[in-house]
Amino acid sequence: MKIKLLVMMKTKEQHAVLWEGEYLKRLKTLVGFEIIELAGATISDANQAQREDRERLFSRLGPRDFLVVLDEVGEQFTSEKFSKFIETKMNAGAGTIVFAIGGAYGWDHQVRKRADLVWSLASLTFPYQVPRLLVVEQIYRACTLIKGLPYHKR
Repeated sequence: MKIKLLVMMKTKEQHAVLWEGEYLKRLKTLVGFEIIELAGATISDANQAQREDRERLFSRLGPRDFLVVLDEVGEQFTSEKFSKFIETKMNAGAGTIVFAIGGAYGWDHQVRKRADLVWSLASLTFPYQVPRLLVVEQIYRACTLIKGLPYHKR
């Protein structure tokens, strides 16, 4: 199984890049994982920006990809429940799970409709680097739980 993280903005914050890089290095030994940075919309019209982000996202999806979009109104998980979700997908032979973080205006209803799961990290709004790092860390945490590695404290 492969896991991809599609993000609508590149991160330039050096501290975020360093933290993310540490988890990426660790993840390489546990699961096929990659981050794909797509150029997010640069216009200020929310509806048009969402349309552009939707088109960029949909152009990168395969027909059998399991799409998880991050949205503040989505389902929330504990780390253990998230780990079980990943493990279930692995055991079911899921090809690719695609996690998608939207741009400044979030996702439109068509993206949420296409999504197999809408996931909320919290009801809060974050700067774009924060959910990106949290998703990478939670995927790493889930993989260590699945493999029985000593990372997550119960």
